[in-house]
Amino acid sequence: MAHDLHCGSDHYALTWNWSFPNHFASTPSSSFNFHDDKSEKWMEHFSDLISECWTFRDVLETPDIFLKAVTVFTECMSQASLNTCSRKPTSPKTARWFNQEVREALQVMRADRRRARTHASRHNLLRYQTSNAQFRYKVKRAKRSYALAFASRVTHKNLWRLNSWYCGVWKTYSPSLVRPDGSPTSNTSEKCQLLLDAWFPPPVSIPGSFDCDFSSPLPSTRSFLSVTHLEISDALRGTSSTSAPGHSGLNYKVLKWAFIVAPDEMASIVRASIHLGIHHPLWKKAVIVSIPKANKKSYALPRSHRPIQLLECLGKLVEKVVAKHLLFDAGKHHLMPFTQFGGRSHASCLDASLALTHDIESARSAGLVSSFLALDIKGFFDHVNHARLVHTLWEMGFPCQICSWVLSFLSDRSASVHLDDFSSPFAPINVGVPQGSPISPILACLYVAPVIRRLTDNPILSSVNLPTSPHSYINNLTFLTISNSLTENCIILGATLQRVETLFAEIGMSFDPDKCDLMHFSWCHERSLPSSSPSFSPSLHVRT
Repeated sequence: MAHDLHCGSDHYALTWNWSFPNHFASTPSSSFNFHDDKSEKWMEHFSDLISECWTFRDVLETPDIFLKAVTVFTECMSQASLNTCSRKPTSPKTARWFNQEVREALQVMRADRRRARTHASRHNLLRYQTSNAQFRYKVKRAKRSYALAFASRVTHKNLWRLNSWYCGVWKTYSPSLVRPDGSPTSNTSEKCQLLLDAWFPPPVSIPGSFDCDFSSPLPSTRSFLSVTHLEISDALRGTSSTSAPGHSGLNYKVLKWAFIVAPDEMASIVRASIHLGIHHPLWKKAVIVSIPKANKKSYALPRSHRPIQLLECLGKLVEKVVAKHLLFDAGKHHLMPFTQFGGRSHASCLDASLALTHDIESARSAGLVSSFLALDIKGFFDHVNHARLVHTLWEMGFPCQICSWVLSFLSDRSASVHLDDFSSPFAPINVGVPQGSPISPILACLYVAPVIRRLTDNPILSSVNLPTSPHSYINNLTFLTISNSLTENCIILGATLQRVETLFAEIGMSFDPDKCDLMHFSWCHERSLPSSSPSFSPSLHVRT
């Protein structure tokens, strides 16, 4: 309150200072621009560097040699990128169709324009008009070529990209977040720390001992199968060249260029990482971006935002290879129950929907009623206990090398939150599996597989002797019970829910009541809704 600004009035003035970041500053672009036109030049530089610096044998035998080899290989890729693909500090609005042909035409047009202004003559003016028309023609042709090339890369899986490619990049800023005590924060640094605390809470204490002695395999431990060159090339071929890179700025496109020049060197790195059970420390640093979840009541809550971790692509390539081995073993040795959809081969969301529809229609044909309870596991990826996960893989019989690699992959991880053009310092992460990693879905599904199997093998039976067994899809868990009455269905689902909550609490997980639904399927109009429902009363939908 400014008492000296009343100016003879009986009112006092209120003054305040309001500081805010410059939201109109240009967004810093990526360090590199890996355009296809620069591939030959990049590969030439990389070939010279790798032939000079790579002094290792075909087999990286010790951890120290492996760590040095990865460092040398990464530095060679980075140096080749700096020499050939460095992105100039240009505007973030630079068009993607702007190619070398347009750049040369623009330079000629600008030179002719300066000449026409400095030495005015009819000849120079005509020359400028000609180069200007040629520049406009090159722009038109580049735009058309880019559009046709973009459309040719669109498949039936990403058809809707045609509807959004021309919209450009929208720049938005995160809203103010609310602390646990209810006070708001708009400082970017504080928001980053608040998001980290919400996404990665301290690990929940889980009873039991989870020690693993990798030097003494169990009787059920399977032998390790060495990684082949074909596996690595197939894994790299299946990656997207437009995926966001990690902290180094090296994406999958530059990895494909490096694989063309030095396939044996890259293959030896991938093989050694898995065989030695080591995930390189460079690959454990993640840049986290915040993605708002859809249809949230308030985006001021930190849990209304999803963390997506941008990881190093060379490390993700190793993760893809290990994920394929885990998927193969899980299917061959039936390590996950058949009611667990998603996270394993040949079990998609469509298969889960067809199985549910079949059971409901079969109950209808038999004159029975069905009740369907859908649960959402809160923070599914972020609450995976590392020690218990490795112990679960160990008991499932995975090779010692795979278990050791997973332990290294989960240990000593750190992350930096990138929010509103601000990057927080790297902070350690001691819980969860990174969202954005190719191996995270299968690891999380294997983590909960023993609980799903216990529920599947010992279900609660209804009066018509039908089991209430679970059906899971990644972080969603569902139960379908069939009987003669909706009231009995609710009683069975209530007992099932109490049992499920207890079992998941033992592995450090819980459910989100706001995302749980209870649906009844009844074709008898005289029957009314039951008066009771499962304990935390999810929303109720009725079909008659």
